[in-house]
Amino acid sequence: MSAGRTLDLHHPAGPARFDEHQFLRSEGAAAMLLQFLVNLRTEQAYAREDGDQAAVERIARRFDALEGHLRQILDDDRAHLQLDRTSFEFKIVLGDGRAIAFDELADGIASVLFLWATLMIPVHYLLRGGVIEPAGWAIIDEPELHLHARLQEMVLPLLTEMHPNVQFIVATHSPEVLASLSNATIFDLRTHVVRSSTDYLGIRYGTILKEHFGLPTDIDRATSRKLVRLKALFDLDPRPGTPEREELRRLVAELSDRPSLLVAQAHQRLEFSAP
Repeated sequence: MSAGRTLDLHHPAGPARFDEHQFLRSEGAAAMLLQFLVNLRTEQAYAREDGDQAAVERIARRFDALEGHLRQILDDDRAHLQLDRTSFEFKIVLGDGRAIAFDELADGIASVLFLWATLMIPVHYLLRGGVIEPAGWAIIDEPELHLHARLQEMVLPLLTEMHPNVQFIVATHSPEVLASLSNATIFDLRTHVVRSSTDYLGIRYGTILKEHFGLPTDIDRATSRKLVRLKALFDLDPRPGTPEREELRRLVAELSDRPSLLVAQAHQRLEFSAP
């Protein structure tokens, strides 16, 4: 799946038949999410009328799973779906009582739902067609796009939990995504080194940014430049009264609120050396 993921939804006027097979070979499933949900709820109603309790319960489990995922994504344990059966409009009711349309979701939430729908809808029709355990692979470019850090940690565990027989091939620049699974293989395109994602568990994200993604530091660039200059002056150890000594003193004062061993060492040297 490409990185340009937008939930451009088709709004259904009611139950409608659509080509189920197109979803097995394209990303068109996401746009039809609302139509899929309306059709699914309609199918459940007819199954109940026909006395097909197995189908009723199977569809109920599908909606329970969706609502469970929505609660995780929204960080709201009371969020649930609500269908207006006259307008055929699905809304998400939040724990505080607000009802929001799928079109009103933040880009990050919509991006996760795009991934969810693109995989879930084809799997649904494969299951209905008699495939017991659908398997395959999915390629996702930058799943972290638009996502808050909390969602970056969540997106791959959510997808792999939903589809345990699917192999996910993911390109990412996110330490949160990189360290989100315990059983993944990491291939560094820069160094061609293969590692296990287990190696990154328990490691600070800043450390991953430096050691894996190659950033020279895990803090902002302006502060980094000051620390580099501070290190040069600290190693030089200029004599009191020189411009370099005054610059060293100024940098220590500017960086005094930063959690840096170098700043602490420079401060101690200034305090205990001659003025």
